[in-house]
Amino acid sequence: MYIWVRCIIIGIALCLFQVMGIGQEEELCDNEVAEALFDRKDYRAAIEAYECSLEYSTDTTCQAESYYRIGKAFCRLSNYRTAILNHQWALELLDREKDPKARAKNYSGIADANSKLGNFEEAYYYESKALQIAEINNDKKSITRSVYQLGNYAHSIEDYSRALENYMRVRTLLGTDTVTRQYGTTLGAIGSAYIGLYQLEKAIKFLEQSAELGIELKDSTILFYALGNLGEAHAESGNVELAVSYIHAAIEGKEAFGDQNGVVDSKLELGQLLMAQKRYGRAETLFTEALMEANEIGAKVKVLECYQALKSLFSENGQYEKAFYFLDRYTTLKEEMLGEKTRELIEEHNIIYQTSEKEAEIKRLKDIQVQRDENDRLKTMIMISVVLLITGLIIAGYRINKDLSRKNATLAEIGDQLKRKNIELEHFAHIASHDLKEPLRTISSFTSLLGRKYVDNLDNKAQEYMGFIHKSVANMYTLLDDLLNYARADRPKSEATRVKSNQLLDVALGNLNAQIEKKDASIIVQEESLPELEIVPSQLVQLFQNLIGNALKFSNGKKPEVQVNCRELSENYYCFSVKDNGIGIAPADQQKIFEMFSRLHHEEAYWGTGIGLATCQKIVDLYGGKIWVESELGKGATFYFTLPDARNEKSRTV
Repeated sequence: MYIWVRCIIIGIALCLFQVMGIGQEEELCDNEVAEALFDRKDYRAAIEAYECSLEYSTDTTCQAESYYRIGKAFCRLSNYRTAILNHQWALELLDREKDPKARAKNYSGIADANSKLGNFEEAYYYESKALQIAEINNDKKSITRSVYQLGNYAHSIEDYSRALENYMRVRTLLGTDTVTRQYGTTLGAIGSAYIGLYQLEKAIKFLEQSAELGIELKDSTILFYALGNLGEAHAESGNVELAVSYIHAAIEGKEAFGDQNGVVDSKLELGQLLMAQKRYGRAETLFTEALMEANEIGAKVKVLECYQALKSLFSENGQYEKAFYFLDRYTTLKEEMLGEKTRELIEEHNIIYQTSEKEAEIKRLKDIQVQRDENDRLKTMIMISVVLLITGLIIAGYRINKDLSRKNATLAEIGDQLKRKNIELEHFAHIASHDLKEPLRTISSFTSLLGRKYVDNLDNKAQEYMGFIHKSVANMYTLLDDLLNYARADRPKSEATRVKSNQLLDVALGNLNAQIEKKDASIIVQEESLPELEIVPSQLVQLFQNLIGNALKFSNGKKPEVQVNCRELSENYYCFSVKDNGIGIAPADQQKIFEMFSRLHHEEAYWGTGIGLATCQKIVDLYGGKIWVESELGKGATFYFTLPDARNEKSRTV
């Protein structure tokens, strides 16, 4: 009882202090100086001003806004990794329910910084989160902006179908507002996506509309980028002269309004076109001009492209010394850029090391805010002292609920981190595959060149060694492709669509057509048994292609016979089977074959990477299915895998 009396006395004292103004602080969120510096593009001074405001502010909303602006400033200074860290600190402070728009703009900020680093899959992931918030709030302007950005990120990773889908949605969102810069830019983007899909008539149609709108709006940016893309479209369709004239016009326009990056791209494109016509002199001039301008603006990636173009040009027209010279320049710059990348990673690790101090500061600020909330609750309890006990129980319940919410939020964040790591794995596999293929292409190209040029000077042993090199390069290509397919096998189920499995089987058989004809194989498909499924199409194609490809490979000299069938199970699943008449698999090995890099045979007998069946296992696991084999040595094998019924998936979603 004595304790409750003390609480009431303390509470009355606090109320008196509040009335008298004792101990009150006014929380300000005034960043006018920092905003003025930011607007003047003095980004370093703006960062210092925002960081100064963080030292004195205890309001989490103000702190989050400061971190957001710091992130934008670092992005303008090309310090993209530090920009990402500041946006993430802002997200740590923002309430999921109360501050959705602030969270959305920080997600977009992280997406923008990742795109500048070339992490377009990561950028797509974060911009999708911003779009979800915009859709919940029915913010049409933000929806349009996010969807357009998603189209750009998909286009950057050459996923032209996904890019086109987003651009078409932007066009629908703009509605009747068709005489605007945004509409003209969208038409050009649609045309560019159609070029990537090799639907050239549609590409030309949309690009011409974009160019006409650029003329009507007197917008040179829209006009000349449309002309450049029209040049590319006509080049792809074989109308070379018209393509050359369009690209010339685009170059002149981009030079007029000072877009040096655009000029370099267009000159490289025009040079490649002229090189294909064997107009080597003019192509060399364009490549050299592009190289000079790329060096002038310090665009090392474009300098690499220029070196690559000049190396290919001189190699093609027989000037091998020059070709070797530019190959050496290319290799030297590539190594230099890798060194810079390494230094950036070291700097990033240093920043991450410092993150713990920032996190401790955030925790301190949160504790201050919690303490202020506690004080407010104590004042309220004294003013309604008659129901003090009930209020105490309510507060205890609130605390428990808040703790549960915090734990749920932590679990959600862990799930998000896992998704990001999967995206990083796929991105790493894509980059590793591309960068490792480049030296392989160079080895193959120069080995072929040596073989053709010095064939009369090589003895049988030397020619045999050349054959070993070609075979090893081909095997390495296959291994890299299989690794990339394995990394892509866990594309999110959110990209699934309802498809007919017999159509995807036809795609797989088309991909294997050369092997089928070479071995005179017989493929028997029970078309009527193949169902509709809710699945990512490329994943089902990969399943069929890997299993039928193995059936063709392990035929032991016999004419392969492959049967594809499907039956409906009672548990709302379909069971597919791929049966062959090949060499069979011993019972002791029937689990081992689904392990990564597992091979049962010496590579001289049956060459393979040991990744194909592991990829199948990964895809089937993603949909909650199973995959297994039934076989005996010398009596063929039957592979089974189960996938959920599309109708059942739909009902669960609803």
